[in-house]
Amino acid sequence: MRIEIKDTLLQEIIIIQTDTNNPDNIIDINWQGNDSAIERLQRSLSNYHGAYGHILHIEETTNADLYAAVTKLSATEYTIISVDPVPKIRSFKDVQS
Repeated sequence: MRIEIKDTLLQEIIIIQTDTNNPDNIIDINWQGNDSAIERLQRSLSNYHGAYGHILHIEETTNADLYAAVTKLSATEYTIISVDPVPKIRSFKDVQS
């Protein structure tokens, strides 16, 4: 998965590239962009919940959780430019089976 996001306060573009498109596998993340903007984004993301309700842990997360947290970021601080592919987040009912 590849996410391109703009930090509107720092006016920097950040690219988040993961090593798989599978929504539920643990991912390795390659962060590209200004170091200060990346650190600010990582701090912001750590305050949000993942796809299934738990707090996001950047060091051990999935595409579904990362995407869910990114979409909850403050629109006054961040603008999502693109997400490819958008991960399919399973419903709670799917998780139970």
